[in-house]
Amino acid sequence: MNMRTILLSLLLLATVSVHASFETEPAAPTNTSHVVLQIRHLWRDGCVPTDPRVTRTGRRVEVRWEIPREVGCPAVIVPWHTDVPLGVFPAGQYELVLIVDDYDGLRTIATRSLVVREAQPAFRVEPDTVSTAVATEARIVGLCYGAEGAVVTMNGETVPSRRGGDDCELIVTLPPHAAGAVDLRVQHAHFDGSVVAAVRYVDPAAVPDSSVYERVLVPVLYEGGGAYGSEWATEVDMINASRSPAHFVPEAARPLTSLGPRSRVSLDGFGNRPSGLVLFVPRGFDIRFGSVIRDRSRDESQWGTELPVVRERDTRTALTLANVPFDPRYRVQLRIYEIDGGPVDVQVTASRGTESATKGYAVRAVCAEPPCSGNRPSYRSVDLTAELSSLMGKGRFDVTVANMRGWMSPRMWAFITVTNNETQHVTVISPQ
Repeated sequence: MNMRTILLSLLLLATVSVHASFETEPAAPTNTSHVVLQIRHLWRDGCVPTDPRVTRTGRRVEVRWEIPREVGCPAVIVPWHTDVPLGVFPAGQYELVLIVDDYDGLRTIATRSLVVREAQPAFRVEPDTVSTAVATEARIVGLCYGAEGAVVTMNGETVPSRRGGDDCELIVTLPPHAAGAVDLRVQHAHFDGSVVAAVRYVDPAAVPDSSVYERVLVPVLYEGGGAYGSEWATEVDMINASRSPAHFVPEAARPLTSLGPRSRVSLDGFGNRPSGLVLFVPRGFDIRFGSVIRDRSRDESQWGTELPVVRERDTRTALTLANVPFDPRYRVQLRIYEIDGGPVDVQVTASRGTESATKGYAVRAVCAEPPCSGNRPSYRSVDLTAELSSLMGKGRFDVTVANMRGWMSPRMWAFITVTNNETQHVTVISPQ
């Protein structure tokens, strides 16, 4: 490979590096989990790294690939999709380092923090994820030995504690601490036990860690006027059905927000978000949603329509919206989202039998380096009534939204609203 080709490949790699994805499965492992490294990346040329070798040295886990050098490498960006088994880890925090042995020698392409928790801890901490910025009160539960005289230490340092509501509960004050996992130990006349990685400190200003938080898309939050005198309102509640308080991230640089056990909160405090809202919800909690969009000016004839709230696992690189009516009595609107906030080019095709129409659209990024720390998704709205007008009056069609570069694996979702021009009744068509 000549120098010009190498420079071109490096330039192309820099251009698409925001699409790199290096994640572990499961996202929040325990000491009984078989951890797998999942790579969904665009490589800079036709010589994709091969033959991964995994080495553990203390808390450092190194994965190293080789670049085949016996043949020339085409100067073309290609998908690099691979799964690397890492094995089972004792509880604790590890540094995962990904290295490629390429033309310039060893090069680190990514580092990740891997936190492994105990599957059956000696006690539970609620909440077990706290902010780095402020002191947090937490409950230690599951110690039915009497709380009087107990001593609690965090990484060997004593922290303030007191008896809680009963003999099985301690209240501790966790001081501000650097991001990462910490160990807790409880010593008592009748008990002496520790939990490794008992508490996870997170920086609210950083991109939320995917091993701690799951992205959840609320497609529309809106209250205000619409066409033909309509008065639209979305009513979305988030419900914590768990027995413990859930601390979620409303947006970077804002404090962690607590939602009590068996309680709910309306999301109208976020204001109007017609292009959607992304929440960072803690994994391991039973978080549910109720979401309705309705026209208040027509309450006497209809209540409204359910609008799905979308989790990461619901997103995909291509999706189909079936049985969409292309009828002049209705307005047909397509809404497309990328929940990491990254860019995506999509091809929208409506087809039925031999009849079809296709157009392409760009959904632009909302931050310089996705995944973003803000709570806005990338968004594009398309009026299919106007854009695919050649199909109007020809019946129902299946609408496919596909990433034109499918190997980038964006977390994409879309839905269609069909609005009756006379009654303003809305029907939502979502991927099935």
